[in-house]
Amino acid sequence: YEVRFDGRCLIYPWGTDAGAVPQVQRNAKWVQRLLRETTRQDLRIQPVIVLPGWYVRSLGNYEVKAMNADYLAKYLTGEPARYRPEDLAAVIARFDERCRTVEF
Repeated sequence: YEVRFDGRCLIYPWGTDAGAVPQVQRNAKWVQRLLRETTRQDLRIQPVIVLPGWYVRSLGNYEVKAMNADYLAKYLTGEPARYRPEDLAAVIARFDERCRTVEF
């Protein structure tokens, strides 16, 4: 039920996952590039690994965050506003446009 996070690996009771951190860093860079095209600004994107159903014990304060879904909600509401409202409107519009190209 517990995953430890050392900033490089997720450490499960049965082994480690060293692939999640590089993947979430690549994804954050991709999102940052996508948004740069829209906002013309370098917005800081926080890489986060979310592990629903697990208790996540972080062993330090790292660039990449790892947490469970319950903590994610608290983390997001506790963060100070990072973006101006007009930047958020452009980001939301870009994601809305991008997601509409996906068919279910």
